Amino acid sequence: CFEWSDQHQHQHQERCVLLGSCVCVCVFGQMLYPLLPGVLDSHAFSDSGQLQVSSQVRRVLDVCSQSLRLLRAFDVHPDISAQLFSYLFFFINALLFNLLMERGSGGAFYCWSRGVQVRANLDLLMDWAHGAGLADLAHTYLLKLSSAVNLLATPKENLLQVLLLQQELVWSSEIINRKYYSLKDKASRTQRLSHGHR
Repeated sequence: CFEWSDQHQHQHQERCVLLGSCVCVCVFGQMLYPLLPGVLDSHAFSDSGQLQVSSQVRRVLDVCSQSLRLLRAFDVHPDISAQLFSYLFFFINALLFNLLMERGSGGAFYCWSRGVQVRANLDLLMDWAHGAGLADLAHTYLLKLSSAVNLLATPKENLLQVLLLQQELVWSSEIINRKYYSLKDKASRTQRLSHGHR
């Protein structure tokens, strides 16, 4: 009869956990893949202007909820569950960010109203993550997508104000630099003159 050492058993358990994690990420990712474009495409507001959860976004939230429920039902360690959701949020971020870049290459997709719609849908996912105790992970792994969507949802007037402010800051810093170097030059000349009179 073959007996495993504690170290061998531990290594085997680690491999099983790693394999199980990979399978979970793949299955959850495959379930999310066809649903995620709905975050970019679905309308987040009703005709009366009220925030609503579209069926496409609802399905994404349902997959996330079911995934979390399964992990908890099988008593998966919280650290492993957090790692799995880190991968899922990373996957969501990468897929939606790439879709956003692809669709925007023609220019018609990038408009303020689309940005507001996507921001509202993304906020629904962030709200779900907050309620599930995964807000920090969602914020960390959805940051690139969230930043791009924030920019898209910013009114053009605000962006122009920022651009003008930036230009004013550059112009002001150039003036300050010129004055600084002029004063520095005067100070060094004054210092040379004072040394020369001694």
